[in-house]
Amino acid sequence: MGGCIAQSFALRHPHRLEKLIIAASYARIGRQAAWFLDAVLSVYETGATARQMYYLILPWLFSPGYLKRPESDAMLAFDENDPLQQPLYAFRRHYHAQREFDCRTALAQITAPTLVLAGEHDALVPLTDTQELASGISDSRFFAFPEAGHLFNWEQPQLFHTQVIAFLTG
Repeated sequence: MGGCIAQSFALRHPHRLEKLIIAASYARIGRQAAWFLDAVLSVYETGATARQMYYLILPWLFSPGYLKRPESDAMLAFDENDPLQQPLYAFRRHYHAQREFDCRTALAQITAPTLVLAGEHDALVPLTDTQELASGISDSRFFAFPEAGHLFNWEQPQLFHTQVIAFLTG
């Protein structure tokens, strides 16, 4: 949802930002993500536990390579005591807002220099959706993290920091 909010902010308040970074996002949710999230919402509404929801969504957030690494296991374990677990009502509202969001016709109005970041193996927001977003913004740079999924900043933090810092200081 952050990328949708960033696009909306850039359109409503262009004078309030110098540069814009949009990560793992789209101008309009793709069919693949919509179908998956429709199913997730349906499962959640039938009473699935937070643990079940976590493990349902987890494979969509990371690349297959990252999920195979033994050192990732501890970081990916479900935390029963996580105070930030998203309740059903919040997920439902968040998802419906994403389903309704469509910025495709307004992208050309974004005037800030923009860095659009994507994961090469993002199953939730396919590379083509992120490329479409970048191509609609006239002053944009596009970078895809090789072999990374939706949470490329988690999978490749050094490369992520390098890209962001180079854009912000360049």
